[in-house]
This record gives sequence, structure tokens and C-alpha cells, in this order.
Amino acid sequence: MVFVVVLSLVSVLPSTAGASTDDVVFEGSGWGHGVGMSQYGAWGMAVEGSSYGAILGHYYQGAVVAQAVSPQPIWVNLERNFTTLTLTVGDTGVAEGSPVEITSAAGAMSAVSGAVLSIEFSPPSGCLVTVTNPGQTATQVTDPACAFDFSWYGWSTPEANPTTKLTIAGCLLTDWNVAPSVSRPCEYARGILHLRSGQDPIFKTWALDLSAEMLLDDYVLGISEMPYYWTPTQALMAQAVASRSYGQAMQLGRGDPATNSCDGWCHVKDTTADQRYVGWGHGGIEPWVASVQATAGEVLHHVAAPQGVVAAFFSSSSGGATENIEERFGGTPRPYLTSVDDTIAIDGTVPNPKASWSTSLSPATVAAALGYDELLTVEVIDYRTSGSAWHLKFTGLKDGSFQVTETTGTWARTNFGLYSEYFNVEYEAPNKILSDELFFYKSSDGVFKYYDVNPDGSLGAPLKTGTYSAGWDSITAVDLDGDGVDEAFFYRSSDGLFKYYDVKQDGSLGALIRTGSYSTGWSAITKVDLDGDGFDEFFFYRKSDGLFKYYDVNPSGSLGAPLKSGLYSTGWSAITKVDLDGDGVDEFFFYRKSDGLFKYYAVNPDGALGALIKTGLYSTGWSAITGIQLD
Repeated sequence: MVFVVVLSLVSVLPSTAGASTDDVVFEGSGWGHGVGMSQYGAWGMAVEGSSYGAILGHYYQGAVVAQAVSPQPIWVNLERNFTTLTLTVGDTGVAEGSPVEITSAAGAMSAVSGAVLSIEFSPPSGCLVTVTNPGQTATQVTDPACAFDFSWYGWSTPEANPTTKLTIAGCLLTDWNVAPSVSRPCEYARGILHLRSGQDPIFKTWALDLSAEMLLDDYVLGISEMPYYWTPTQALMAQAVASRSYGQAMQLGRGDPATNSCDGWCHVKDTTADQRYVGWGHGGIEPWVASVQATAGEVLHHVAAPQGVVAAFFSSSSGGATENIEERFGGTPRPYLTSVDDTIAIDGTVPNPKASWSTSLSPATVAAALGYDELLTVEVIDYRTSGSAWHLKFTGLKDGSFQVTETTGTWARTNFGLYSEYFNVEYEAPNKILSDELFFYKSSDGVFKYYDVNPDGSLGAPLKTGTYSAGWDSITAVDLDGDGVDEAFFYRSSDGLFKYYDVKQDGSLGALIRTGSYSTGWSAITKVDLDGDGFDEFFFYRKSDGLFKYYDVNPSGSLGAPLKSGLYSTGWSAITKVDLDGDGVDEFFFYRKSDGLFKYYAVNPDGALGALIKTGLYSTGWSAITGIQLD
């Protein structure tokens, strides 16, 4: 005869400090993606006397600082996918401004200081540019090819200084180099502007792009990524080289701006998707200008880098060690973008405001992001080499069914607005249902297996397997000695023999505690706290006629007074109790081995069955089910 016992127990835990809180709390450090140079780390190294070369050598292992080979002008996208735009012409203050020459195959115009330039995309006729000079009648040119250039000085000569700037109306960029930070107009004086048409890669609609083409050093002058006032300036010099190197690497890798490899007519965007380029309006601040000039033309070279130039990623700071690029962004490892020590960024050497941070979210917010009705647990299950959170596991309920979601730290950072992926999070919902185990037993050979059980009653992952002695008809779990740890209760219907054993965490049996005899012929015995007094009673069931009886159980394992008696339906192979919904009140679980049918019922205080809660199917052939909390 094949006989199986399934052990299933649902426990309820109160909140505990550090593991269970009302909110989901992400405790973190650092700001940004963590690949390459840490800016606060660079500042810390500079404070401690390191040169910009030593700083770059630390964060970009094996890279060498040297002059760029045959640098070419770089295209920077300023505005993407627009249909109308207004520019104004002004003086930089260096000298009297030069006129802006607007040229295309369809015609040319000139705009002086104070002029307003209006751009309109009007397919199928093309693009219309209107120039209104002060005190003059507006002039217009329509170009079917939408290819206009705006030039005002000899931008391709390194010694040339612009006297004219163009400002994009309605555009503001935050300047964090003053306290408090302010919003400044989007002003551009270096290089030449190009107006081109392009197609949106997602919506496939056509519109306009505005890009600036300029010398590589002029590009770096307009970068605003590290506060311009940081001293010693070795940190700023390291930033200048990193920014120049990144720009050239993107330029070489993306090729012709017309190919749309930059998602627009460009080699780089002006946002932190590449590097934050702010143009003229922030770029005249010392000591940044001096740091750019002191490192003029220098980039990072490495033999393993594509075309020899390092794409010098950087971010504000890590959580104490930078990232291996392949772990953070995917792809192949790069020897110059590996995890290195960055504790100086967060140890107080410099005033890093994100040396530590905490973000608290309501469980409902996290549940909504996952598509859950209720959040049960959150934990980090895997860390990168740097110590950042690589993978997370969420569990919850959706429409009454148990849900498990494994995702990345990147997903959590993006969806919850976290400063970095250097965080820990551990959450357990108050009164959360603990992981159930189901224990399957065959009386024919004694083989047993443990499985996780989800709150919807479905089986989860297999956990353990082993062997007990054969021939037992019912196995249940009961805390006989009241120490909060379950023992296993074995019962044989042929002679009524029972035995209590300790159960180890690996599922094997420990010491024999008690043995004795009950009456014969019962199909299932389980424990349940029928009267809610915190003490278990024993429930006996006989499938031939549906008879059940409740008994008190003495600490010696012998039966005490009979409490209740009655009838359930016949033919069930196993009946056990489980707190399915985690409310601290037991339900009854019925199982029939012939077809695997199971049903959950509420149980009334008088022992009668209440409402049907759930029904479903397990595999067939098992003969008894009861509960134990293995872990």
C-alpha cells in the first residue's frame, strides 16, 4: 500500500526590528550607476594629495593619459524631435557680437544681436526658418531638405573665441555651482548649430533635431558634471580628461551623426544619458576652465578599449567600491572598468551628502509597482562584486494567489527613485504567512519529501527528501512539550501504536520522545487549537463513515477528555489544519488520493465546517496530510 502524509503548517510572525516594519525601507549609499570614476572619490583622493593621473589610474585600471589621436569635431544634440523652436541672438560680452549666418541649399539669411529666429517644421514643404532682426521686416527661407546651418565665428580654429551666443527660448538648465542652485537660460556660443530632420525611433514620426558641432575641448568646457569650485583642482582635471575621453569614445563608436546611432543627429546627447552639456551659460567659471585647458587634448587610452579610447563612465559616488561594468550594464568585461575601492568617497574625507541615505516606501506603493494586491516580503538575494544589490525577490498576493517576482537592483532603483543600487532592504509584512512546507510520506518504503506551499494552496519548490521507517498510516506535527518547536507524531491504524520524535531542520528524525497506543482504525490524526486557548487538541477522522472526534492531549502524549464528536463527509484520505490566510485562525484542508482533489474550509468553534474557501488538485495517491514548520 502506498501511503503519504503531507505536512503543512502556516505560521504567523509579528513585526521584528530590522526585518519587519510598517514601510519598506531601502538603506543605501552612493549616487549613480557606480561604473568607472567616483566623483566624490576623485575629490577625496585629490584632498589627500593624489594627482589627476593617479586618480584616473585608480578608477580606470591600466588606462594611460595621453593626447587624443586625430580628434575630430563632435556633434552634441541640444533639442530632439521638435516641430517649432525659437532662438534669440545675443552677445557673449567678449566683444561686439558677430552676425549669425543661416545657410541652406534653399537660401541664406543673416541675424544680428537682438534678432529672433523662428523654426517651424511644416511637411511636406519642409522647414521654415524666419529671421526678425531688430527694426527690420522678417525674412524667411523654406528648405524641403530641412538642412540649415547657423554659424557666427571661425569655430574650427582652436584659438577662436565666440562673441555671439544663441539662446533657446523657454529652455532652462539648473546651475548647481552656486548655492542655492539657480536656473539659467540654455545658451550656446561654441561651435556651429545644425538643424536637421529625423525620425522618432519609437513612434516613427518625423520632426527636427538641433545639434551643435564643435571641437572636443570646446565640448568639455561646456560639461557640467562635477562642481566647478571643487579644490584641489586635480579632481576637476580628472573629470575633464574623463569627459573628453568619453566624448571621443562615443564619437568613434557611433560614427556619422546622420546614421541616428545617437538617437538623433549627434555623437552624444546633452543629458546624463551621455554627459550633461550646458553650453555657454555655465562654462566661464574658474577653476573649471583652467582644469580643461591644463589637460587640453588628453584622453584615456587602453589597448583593450574599442579603437583604443576608454569610454570613461563616471558617477557621483559608489557605496564603497565601484562596479564591474559587465555586472552593472551587461556585455563583456572591460579591464579598465572593474570594481575598485571607493571607501574614500563615503568615509567623511569629503562632505558627500549621499554617503548614506534611506528611502521609505509604503508596502502599497511597492505592491502596485509589482502588480500585487498585497506585499508580503522583500529581500536582496544576490550582490554584485561591488556589494551593490544585483537581484531582489518580492513575494505577495494577487487575486488571492501567491506571487513571486525576482528582478534586479536596477529595476528597483528605476521604479522607486533610489539614488543608487548600493542598498539593502529586508521587509516582512506584519502577520505575514511564513513559507509552508508540505511533507509527503509513503508507508510502503518510508520515502518522504518536503515542498514549499503557496498561500493559494499550490505547491512550490521541492526542498528536501529522505527516508523514515515504513508502515506508518498517519504522521502529524504537534508541539508536545510547549517549547514552540514541533515534534512529529507517528500513528499506525492496525494496532494504534503512536510515537513522538524530535525533528531536525534537515527533516531527519531526532530522539524518540514518547510512545504508546491509541485506539485502532483511524484514517487521519491531526492537531488543531479548536477552542482558541493556545493549546492543541487532537482531531481523529475515519473515512469509512466520516466520524470525527476531538480530544485533549496530555503533556505525556496520552489522550485526555473527549471534547466533541460528529460526522463529516466520507472518503477523504487526509484532513489537516492550516492557517491559509494568515489570520491566526485555522482552516481545515481535505484531500482525496483517488483524484488529488483538495478543499479548504473554515471551521466553526463547535467543530462543524464553515464556508468553502478554496479547491484544487494535487497529484494523486497520497493518503494523509498534516503540518510541520521545518525551517
